[in-house]
Amino acid sequence: MLILRLHFIVDHLGRQLEEYVATLPVKTKVLRTEKRSGLIRARLLGAKHVTGKVILFLDAHCECTEGWLEPLLSRIAMDRRTVVCPIIDVISDDTFEYIAASDMTWGGFNWKLNFRWYRVPQREMERRGGDRTSPLRTPTMAGGLFAIDRDYFYELGAYDEGMDIWGGENLEMSFRVWQCGGVLEIIPCSHVGHVFRDKSPYTFPGGVSRIVLHNAARVAEVWMDEWRDFYYAMNPAAALLIIKAVVLFANQLMIDVWMCGGRLEISTCSHVGHVFRKSTPYSFPGGTSKIVNHNNARLAEVWLDEWKEFYYAINPG
Repeated sequence: MLILRLHFIVDHLGRQLEEYVATLPVKTKVLRTEKRSGLIRARLLGAKHVTGKVILFLDAHCECTEGWLEPLLSRIAMDRRTVVCPIIDVISDDTFEYIAASDMTWGGFNWKLNFRWYRVPQREMERRGGDRTSPLRTPTMAGGLFAIDRDYFYELGAYDEGMDIWGGENLEMSFRVWQCGGVLEIIPCSHVGHVFRDKSPYTFPGGVSRIVLHNAARVAEVWMDEWRDFYYAMNPAAALLIIKAVVLFANQLMIDVWMCGGRLEISTCSHVGHVFRKSTPYSFPGGTSKIVNHNNARLAEVWLDEWKEFYYAINPG
C-alpha cells in the first residue's frame, strides 16, 4: 500500500506519520513530494510506484467497510477496461457519524463542469433488469475513490499533467474512459465512507477560480469538441484564460525558435489576408495592461537574461 504524504498540508505529522505507518499490519510505503504538486501530480507519483495489477485511488479521509474491495476487483478481472467506484457513504465532519448513501444516484455534471449527483434514470434501471445490486454505469465519477487496471490507466494516458492542484480531474478521467473504449461503473456491493467537509482546507495559487477554470477549460478543449461552447457560454472568464495562454505561447514560441537553434522567416511568396480591427473585442480581467505586462514579464524573465532590465526600465508597472 502507498501513502502519498503532501508535505505542504500535513508537514506537522513528520516522523509521527512514519512511526505510525510502521505499525500497520499491511506493508505501507510513504512517498513525499519535494514541493507542492497538487492532487493530480501527487496521484501520478503514486501510480508510478504501483507494482500490482490494479491501481486503487482513495482520499485520505476515507473509511473502508468490510468486503468493500472484492466487488471492485471482480469487475476489473472480468474486463480490464472497466473502471469501478464504490458507493460513497457519508462520514460527518462534526461527529464522524457513518451514514449510508443512496444506491439510486449516479455521477453527472452541469455546464459549468461541476460534478453533481443525479437520480439514476429509468433506462439504466431497465438495463440492469431492475436489480439494484448490479453494477451501475455512470456518466462521471466523483474522482476521489476508484480502481483501475494499471496497464489500462497508462493506455488511457493517465491524468492530464497540465492540470493544477485540484478540480476537474474526475470529469477528465471520466470522459477519457468513456471515449477511449472503457466503461465506468459504480458497484453497489462496495461501500466506502468519506468525510465531506463544509469548505476546502487548501489554498489555490492565484485563487480558486483561476485554478478551477484552467482545469475545466482543458477538459472542454480536449474532450468536448463543439460542446465546449456551452461551457464557455456559462464561463466567459475561462475563454479569456485560453486566449491569454495562446498569446503567451505564440510569443514564447517565436523566441524559442531563435534561441534554440532554429530560424524564423517570412516567406514573400506566401500571402494570407487578415482582418485588422481598430479595437479588441475581448475583455481582460483586471485590465489589458495587467494581462499584457504579466505575459511580457514572463518572457523577459525566461529569455532576456540581463537584457530584461531594459524591459523593466521601460515598463515599471
